[in-house]
Amino acid sequence: MEHPYPFTVDLLKQVIGKAPVFFPAHRKKEMEDLCEKFKDDKGSSLADIEKAIVDFGREIWPYRKSFWSIHDTDGKPKEEQYLREEAKKEGIMKKYEEFLQKGGKHEDLKNGSQQFESFFSPEEKGALIRARLQAHTRLVGEIHDLCGGDRMNECTIYFARYKHEQAELDQLIAVFRTLAEKTKKYRDEILNRSHVFESGWSGVERETTRTEVEAAIEYYDAMRKSEGFIGK
Repeated sequence: MEHPYPFTVDLLKQVIGKAPVFFPAHRKKEMEDLCEKFKDDKGSSLADIEKAIVDFGREIWPYRKSFWSIHDTDGKPKEEQYLREEAKKEGIMKKYEEFLQKGGKHEDLKNGSQQFESFFSPEEKGALIRARLQAHTRLVGEIHDLCGGDRMNECTIYFARYKHEQAELDQLIAVFRTLAEKTKKYRDEILNRSHVFESGWSGVERETTRTEVEAAIEYYDAMRKSEGFIGK
């Protein structure tokens, strides 16, 4: 018997895989064990798997955001340096420099562009992709070392900031969800939208912003007032 929700189980696996290397290893192991349990148990409910996606995503989120803050502030110049070193090892450095001189960008290797696709042969693109992945692996390891050593305090500050930001957004989502209790007409819409907002913690769905939750609160509060309160 095939698992009834293989795609959702795979999403859970992806969520766990987004935990950075300085996420507590024992906790990641617990998450992975539960994911395997869901995978092996064909009777696992969709609701339980989806709840794990949100819960695990929420737990990982401040670590993930801290990692990318360090990456974006200090990592990008180093990643470009590492890419050049790895491209040289792959024998593609001269062609890569020519690409940059003609207006190409480092980001094109990740995001793709018409210029990138036409400038390199399939074999050259493969060599550059290998170089980029190796450069990223080196940088990830370096950030892990920094957050476990000389930059531990800075990583802790980032983590505390994102935990605070997360708590504020969770509170806004909770306020939005309470509106479902005050309207019959928009109840299902609000509950569904609340689930979408919470799914934003996962890292596999579009991230939720404070602005869009506040806008949803304002909109649905106005709409439910026009309909009146339940029991009024």
